[in-house]
Amino acid sequence: MSEPKISQDGFSYTFRSYFEMSNDTDEIISEFGYNFIRAHLQLPKSSSQIERFPELQQLVGWAILTAFRLILGT
Repeated sequence: MSEPKISQDGFSYTFRSYFEMSNDTDEIISEFGYNFIRAHLQLPKSSSQIERFPELQQLVGWAILTAFRLILGT
């Protein structure tokens, strides 16, 4: 027997709508045919200097803050 659908047919969902759902992440994304796996990644490291690093760091911080404001509607 299949699980009941989380989304409703004929209803328009926004990106924010999925964050407001009380369902677990794996339940929500399974409706799209994906699986959720939480794992630690071992990414490669470099000792090279990054040109204009402070500007890049500020830009990334601003982008994250803007994304949270959009999600929270503030």
